[in-house]
Amino acid sequence: MFTDRPERAAWHFTLRDRELGELELGDTLQIHLIELRKAERLGRLSPALSAWIACLLHNLDEAAMNPQRHTLLEALLADVDHS
Repeated sequence: MFTDRPERAAWHFTLRDRELGELELGDTLQIHLIELRKAERLGRLSPALSAWIACLLHNLDEAAMNPQRHTLLEALLADVDHS
């Protein structure tokens, strides 16, 4: 998506008013965007997020998914514990 920034794959956007740039929605509305293929290639994300990316990109490839299952299960259980 952002080919002019090959060193970065995770993005965090917030919304600001067009005329009053200092006025923003803050935590009310944010967009977190991850370029999956770029993130996988860079390999700089947490193990849990890397496992989710692998799942989204390679869910039909059994050989690619086997090493990710334990990390995915841990991530799912951590999300359940924090709810």
